[in-house]
Amino acid sequence: MNTFGISGGLLVLIIGIAVMDYGLDPNVPYAYHAFYLGLAGIVMGGVIIWASSRRSQNPLLTQPYQPVSTKSLSPVESIKYRKLYEESPVMQRTVNIDGIILECNQKYAKAFGYPKNEIIGKSIFDFIAEQSIKEMRNTFDSWKETGHAENREIWFKRRDGSTFPAILSANNMYDERGKLIGSNTAIRDISDVYEARRVLVEHEKQKIQLEELQKMNLLKEEFYLSLSQECKLPLEPIKRYCESLNDQVAGNLNKEQLQAVNEIYDNTN
Repeated sequence: MNTFGISGGLLVLIIGIAVMDYGLDPNVPYAYHAFYLGLAGIVMGGVIIWASSRRSQNPLLTQPYQPVSTKSLSPVESIKYRKLYEESPVMQRTVNIDGIILECNQKYAKAFGYPKNEIIGKSIFDFIAEQSIKEMRNTFDSWKETGHAENREIWFKRRDGSTFPAILSANNMYDERGKLIGSNTAIRDISDVYEARRVLVEHEKQKIQLEELQKMNLLKEEFYLSLSQECKLPLEPIKRYCESLNDQVAGNLNKEQLQAVNEIYDNTN
């Protein structure tokens, strides 16, 4: 029975890795959902394998949800498959029910700009940006009450004071009695999504500005055309008078007078 449990756990683990790998490509359909579904499968497979290997030693672990021992919360024993935890493509952290960080992977430490030993033992709220403190407290309280915290958008704060947006989802940990004692939380940086939104908004602003400029240019052209027409009206009598002088009395005009009449006529065109 233990062998079947381990084999089943390995199968779930492998399927979870494949599904998460599929979800890493943002161009495929349902990539976002596939990513977190695969991540959940990986964690579930690991728990099944761990619980199956412990069952022969502790026959009390027969609950259907395969609870995790409180001993697994130590920094050394918290994640049996440390390589999977450390090499996860997203940030990972393990916290207890009080929100204290018990463990994190290198990707988490690098993202925040701290060595791991300066992260472990701190509150999760030490890494939350000011604008998301209230949202994070509500999320944390809700998780303790309901055991659910999925796809929550939170702004985090790095060591240098800069901030970035991310999506977090918690995978719960229980003791032998089924009591919630902590979580492994996956955090995915979505700065690229916000940058795409920013570029889209900027392009939209530029489009609006271009349309406004085109409207202004059209109004200027209409104004100049109207002004040109208005200016031509008082010049028409002068133009006809010049033509009349040329036709009727050109012979009576000297060279200088004829030149002056022609210049006036030319300026009316």
